[in-house]
Amino acid sequence: MKRILYLLVMVMAIFVLIGCDEDDVIKYTVEFVNTELEVKEVVAGSKVEKPSDPEKLGYIFDDWYEDEDFTKVFDFEKEITKDTKIYALFYITIPKLLELGEDLENNAISSEEYYVKGTVKNITNVEYGNMTITDGENDLFVYGVFSRDGSTKYEGLNEKPVVDDIVYLRGPLKRFNNQLELNNSKLIKFEKGEPTVIDLDEYEEVTILEARSFEVGSNVIVEGVVARITYANNNNPNGIYLVDETNSIYIYDNKIASSVNIGNTLKVAGTRTNFILETEKSLAEKFGYEGAIQLDNAILINKEDTNLDFATEWIQEATIKDIMETDYTQENITSTIFKVNALVKKVPGTGFTNYYFYDLDGETGSYTYTMNNGNDFKWLDEFDNKLMTVYLSVINAKASNSGILYRFLPIKVLEEFEYDESYNPEFAVKYYGIDQFEKEYVYSFSPDLELITNISSELLGIENVKLTYSSSNEDVAYFEEDGDKLIFKTKDLGVAIITITGVDGENTYVAEVEVKVVESSDIDYISVIEAIESDDDTLVTVQGIVAASLVNQSGFYLIDESGVIAVRMAGDELAKVALGNKVIIQGTKTHIGTKYQNDSEVMTAIGQIAIVDALVLENQLGNHEYSTDTFIEGKELADLIGLDLLEDHSTEVYIIEATIKYEATPFYTRYSIIDDNGNSLLIYSSNANQLKFLEPFQNQKVTLELALVNWNGNGYRGAILAVINNGEKVVNNSNFN
Repeated sequence: MKRILYLLVMVMAIFVLIGCDEDDVIKYTVEFVNTELEVKEVVAGSKVEKPSDPEKLGYIFDDWYEDEDFTKVFDFEKEITKDTKIYALFYITIPKLLELGEDLENNAISSEEYYVKGTVKNITNVEYGNMTITDGENDLFVYGVFSRDGSTKYEGLNEKPVVDDIVYLRGPLKRFNNQLELNNSKLIKFEKGEPTVIDLDEYEEVTILEARSFEVGSNVIVEGVVARITYANNNNPNGIYLVDETNSIYIYDNKIASSVNIGNTLKVAGTRTNFILETEKSLAEKFGYEGAIQLDNAILINKEDTNLDFATEWIQEATIKDIMETDYTQENITSTIFKVNALVKKVPGTGFTNYYFYDLDGETGSYTYTMNNGNDFKWLDEFDNKLMTVYLSVINAKASNSGILYRFLPIKVLEEFEYDESYNPEFAVKYYGIDQFEKEYVYSFSPDLELITNISSELLGIENVKLTYSSSNEDVAYFEEDGDKLIFKTKDLGVAIITITGVDGENTYVAEVEVKVVESSDIDYISVIEAIESDDDTLVTVQGIVAASLVNQSGFYLIDESGVIAVRMAGDELAKVALGNKVIIQGTKTHIGTKYQNDSEVMTAIGQIAIVDALVLENQLGNHEYSTDTFIEGKELADLIGLDLLEDHSTEVYIIEATIKYEATPFYTRYSIIDDNGNSLLIYSSNANQLKFLEPFQNQKVTLELALVNWNGNGYRGAILAVINNGEKVVNNSNFN
C-alpha cells in the first residue's frame, strides 16, 4: 500500500514540474523592422537565427543593424536578453530614386530622406563635396556631402571618399533647375574602390630629376612630398606638384589630388608625357614647343600622412626676366621650381581675376594658370602690389598665333622682398640699358634711337640712376647729343662693342654688348597694294612702315604710299619690330573669316584681307611716320554701317569724327564710337583692356583714323589706328606696350 502511495506522489510531482516549465520559461520577441518577416519568439539567452537577405524591388539590401539610425551592425552571435528590434537597411537604386523624383516640382525638396549607394564618378567641388555618383549605367548628382551628424562639410572630413570609391549617403531629393539631385547628404560610410593593378616590373624607380629627362612614354616611379595641389573647374582637385631632393614634376590625376594633402609623402607610378592642349598642338609644333613636362596615367602606390616641407636645396634662384627669356626649343623648364623676387599683381576682370608675377621692373612677367576664373588663387590677395620672394613654376605654356607664352603657378610665397639699393646700377643696365640694342643693324639705315639715360622706379624707390654709353668703334656705331637727348646711330660696316655703365652715387655696374652693321640684303619686294591684289595663298614679300597695332591679333598694320594691310605674325617675330620701323616682311596673303552658306560654295562673307605667318626679313629700323595718302576722307559714320559682307573693305582706312564711348557690364567691357546723329559702330576687341590707349579719350569727340575689320566673317567692326586730338596723334600701340 505504501509503495502504491509513493508512486502516486512521484507521478503528481512530475506533472507539477512539467506544468512549471511551460509556464515559467522566459521568451523574447525579435522583430525584423523594415521587412515583411514574421516576428520571432526566442528563449532568453539563446541566439536568433540570421534570416536570408530580404529583397525589395528597387532597393539593395545592405545589412542588419541594432538601431534605427543604422550606426551598429547587429551581431547574430550574441544572446537575446530582451525584446529586440533588428533593423534592415536598404539603399534605394539610382533608377528607383529618379523615378520617385519625377513628380517633384522645381526647387522642391522631398520630405523623406533616402539611403543611396553609388560609385564616385567625379567631384566638382572639393569644399562641399559636390559629386556625381553612378551605378555604372545611371548617374545622380549629389549637392553637398557632410559627416554623418551633419556638422562637418566634405573638405573637413578626416577620411573622405574620392573618385572610384563606393559611397553610402543619406539625404533628401531636390529638383534644382529641373535636374534631380541628392541634396546636402550625410556620409554614412564609404569603401575604397578597387585599386588599379599594374606590373611594377614595367616601371623604373628613379629620382624626379631623372624622370624629367626620360623619353615621352616612359613608365617611372617617383617619390616625394606634395608641394602644391592644382584645381580644375569648381575647385575640383586635378593634379599635384611632387618634389624630392633633386627636382619637381607635375602629376595630373584628380583621384590622387583629391586624396592627399600638402606635405604628404607619396610614391607614385606614372607615364612621362608632355602636355599640350589638343587645340594648340599644331601651333606648338609650328613654334617648336614640345609641351609641359608631367606624369600621366598616375597610380598612387603609397601615401604617408606626413606634414613635411618640400626640399628646396636644389631650387635655382632666377629672375622672372631670365625665365621669360628661356628658349623653350633649347630647354624645357616647365614644372620645375625657381626662387624669384617678384611683384604680385591682382588684376580683376569681367567675371574673373588674373594674378600676375612681374619682375622688379614691374613689366616683365606673366599670369597664373587657372581653370577657376582665379578663385583658386585668392590666397594671393594679401600679397597684392607687394614685392615677395616666391617659389614659382612654369606649369605650362600657351600656344597661339602670337607664339608661346609661359604661364605660372606659385608654389609658395616666402616673405616680403627687401630691395638693396646697391643693386640700382645693375638693375638699370640689365633691365633698361642692354635691351635697347639689336645684334645687327643694316648698313645705310641708321636706327637714330633715343637712348635711356636716367632711370627712376617708384616700385623700388630708385631715383635718377644714370646710364652712360661708349663705343669701341665710332666709325661703326656712335652717339650724338641732340639737346638733352642722346641718339644712337650707325654708319660704316663692321663691329663695335657698346659699353653701358650704370651709376648711382659711388655704386657702378658695367656691361658690354656687341653690335654689327651688315650689308642690306638684296631682297626683292612689292608694294602693299600689289600684295592686296595678289591671289590668296600667295607668298608675298612687302616693304612698309609698322604703323599701328592690330587688336586681339598678334601683328600690326603695314602701310606704304600705296595702301594698308593687316599683318599677323608670331610673338617672337613681333618682338623684332617697333612702331615706326621700316621693315621688309614675308608671309602669305589670304582672306581670314571667309564664310559659306551651309558648307556650300555660296559665299556669305568675304572676311578679312591679311598677310599671315609673316616673318621679318629685314628691319631697317627708324621712327618713320606712315603715309596717309590712301586714307579716305569725306565719309560719315553712317556710311560705314551695314556694309555688304561680300565686298572687301578691310584694307580701307577712313578719317572721320566721332565720340568714343566706353561700356562696362558684369559680363563684358568694350568701346564703340558714335556720331552726332546717334549712329554707332563697335570697336573690335575681346575686352576694353586691349584698347588702353583710348582711356584718355572716353566720351570725347575726336578725329579717328579708322579701319574696318571682319576677322570672323560676322560683320565689319571698327579698328582705330590712331586718335587725333588737338592736333596730336596717338597711335594704337596695344601690341607694343
